[in-house]
Amino acid sequence: MAIPNDTANAVPEPRIAICTALPNELAACRAMLDSPRPINPTSADDPNQYWLGTLPSRGYGQPHQVLLTSLAKKGNNVAATAVTNLVRSFPSVEFIAMVGIAGGVPDPQNVVTNEQGVLQYDDVKLTPDHIEIRDNSPRPGLALIAAAKALEAERMSGRFPWETHLDRGEHLDGFQRPSLATDVLYDTTNQVKRIEHPADPWRLRHPDTPKVHLAAIGSANTLLKDARRRDWLRDEHHVRAIEMEGPA
Repeated sequence: MAIPNDTANAVPEPRIAICTALPNELAACRAMLDSPRPINPTSADDPNQYWLGTLPSRGYGQPHQVLLTSLAKKGNNVAATAVTNLVRSFPSVEFIAMVGIAGGVPDPQNVVTNEQGVLQYDDVKLTPDHIEIRDNSPRPGLALIAAAKALEAERMSGRFPWETHLDRGEHLDGFQRPSLATDVLYDTTNQVKRIEHPADPWRLRHPDTPKVHLAAIGSANTLLKDARRRDWLRDEHHVRAIEMEGPA
């Protein structure tokens, strides 16, 4: 999207917004943006705080205007309220990404897709012998699915364009990559049995850099600390990460 030359007086019309939940997530996203600056909401009763910056547009001319905000509290309901306020203040926004730290779901064998988006796993129907998830979370838009597939094609060609952005966060406190010695997985039913790391079947990453997973994300207002429940979500619904904010 083209940015007017007189950016100081022009009314911003960002099409892309990012929402975070924690201060360190907000700091990381601000580090990814070029020239982020505070911006006031246009709705008088919108309590969100906003920043506006740009991200480069790969092959499409002018940079993207990107709006950034963060939640006052954690949880799906809070996220939904924050996003509702966001689109009232900035009706030009078409794409909203909830970006943050999620708990990884170990899955040494299965291959899954990225088109399911968010699974709200605490919207359930309980019977004496069955738990049925009645999730109605919206699926990602076609444009976002296409963008993810384009990045996957880049990865298959041996290019990792996101690594340049990750390097921009290395100066932040506590954002350095942990030692590989801390990356240890134990068996769910035997907490002293270590699970060996599987070899990457394809060229999925550069050495000592994060690996990108394309998969469903489980979301709920419940903090999940049950490994068996986590593995059930993985096996039955192909979830590869767990978090607490997935706005509808």
